[in-house]
Amino acid sequence: MADPIKPDLCIIGAGALGVELARRARRQGASVVLVDRGRPEAGDGAADTVALAALSDIARRARDWRTGGAVGLSGDAPKINHRAVSEQVARVAAALAPERSPERLEALGITRLLGAPAFADKQTLTVGTAVVRAGNFVLATGAPATIPPVPGLAAVPFFTLDTILLNTRKLTHLVVIGGNAPALELAQIYLRLGSQVTIASPTPILPEADSETRAILLRALREEGASIHENVEIAILPRSQGIGVQLRHGGGEISPLDASHLLVSVGRNPDLARLELDKAGVAVQPAAPDRLQLNAVGRTTNRRVFAVGAASGQFHPHAARRQGQVLLDRLLGRRAGRSSSVTPWLVMTEPELAQIGDLDPLPGRTRANQQILRANWSENPRARAVGAAHGAAKLVVNAADGTLAGAALVGTGAAEMMAILALAMERRLPVTVLAELVLPHPSFAEVLRAAAEQFEVGKSAVPPARRRIRLPRLFG
Repeated sequence: MADPIKPDLCIIGAGALGVELARRARRQGASVVLVDRGRPEAGDGAADTVALAALSDIARRARDWRTGGAVGLSGDAPKINHRAVSEQVARVAAALAPERSPERLEALGITRLLGAPAFADKQTLTVGTAVVRAGNFVLATGAPATIPPVPGLAAVPFFTLDTILLNTRKLTHLVVIGGNAPALELAQIYLRLGSQVTIASPTPILPEADSETRAILLRALREEGASIHENVEIAILPRSQGIGVQLRHGGGEISPLDASHLLVSVGRNPDLARLELDKAGVAVQPAAPDRLQLNAVGRTTNRRVFAVGAASGQFHPHAARRQGQVLLDRLLGRRAGRSSSVTPWLVMTEPELAQIGDLDPLPGRTRANQQILRANWSENPRARAVGAAHGAAKLVVNAADGTLAGAALVGTGAAEMMAILALAMERRLPVTVLAELVLPHPSFAEVLRAAAEQFEVGKSAVPPARRRIRLPRLFG
């Protein structure tokens, strides 16, 4: 057996998250082994995220072309070359490849091992003939798409979140099975690329979303042409041509559909198979054998083994990145970063939906301890100028100190505006700080200031302020 490699840190999974953590650890002076399992870490790649953004931008341009007549431009339907669209998206994704090349990693001082990793005991990992005994191990593996038990689904071809971006053909009628964020994002993209789109979800759509902002988003998608059904039983009926889809609603009525293509988007499952985690003393959850038992900082039942990103059940790339940064700071003895519990949750449709924190009262609190502030995109000058009327901001503020308990935004620019609210929550800044922001005019971010100004109006300090205004008059 080869002499063991003894790095400070061994990261298992060479997807976007694993590479970023390895690079960050090297910058902090740690010796790092990065294990490349020889296949893409599904659902983890920054390339997929950027590719989806590129496809979304092309779809938006097609929509703008098609609706140009409303603002005095030609409203002719765009002629879409779907193969050329696919090739452009692939070029955008490929541009990120040099950042993860073996040569780049080697130049940074990262030891890359290629092969199938497996734990031999609580402190030892084998990768082919290599043996690694690291100070700590971090699981940064991906997560393939979950395939739901829909009757008849196995008998027909279908796309998943991991294959849809490879499509090079027009999808005449795409039926999206699922109601999560990627399902809605891809549904809107293909709707704008000229497909008829039906969203069919066996569960509520975006169940974690605030009901008010969720309703605005679904209304916008319906107005754009999407047919949306939630809480339906789905069955697939194979045919000689096309695909039959049957939706059974709660009242018993049945809606038959003729689909050309299916996309399954109901979630992901961590890819932890063949790691021999039991030999490392890493336990799974009894009720969910595909999920690990983890504490608040991502440590498994083995004190040397941690999980981040998809391996820990966190499938949002931006949240996984933050989670990994906080973990590295702890493992490498640096001042621990702030908790990632206030990381926003995003749906990158148009309008965008962004949410953070607690929108419902915490245990022991009531709405009497909180104030809800609202503002609408329809009252924002920038939104009115560009025709982005769909949108609303909802801020939940702790009445005692004016800090944010949570927020939900839906509208153009919501995702980037949420960064301001995330910073305010992390630093426990009072919402009055938002009311004092100096912002470009017109800008979407003025929605936040409009909402925050309402908190000042309701404060008990208003009467003393009026007395100060009157004071000069007494001496005039």
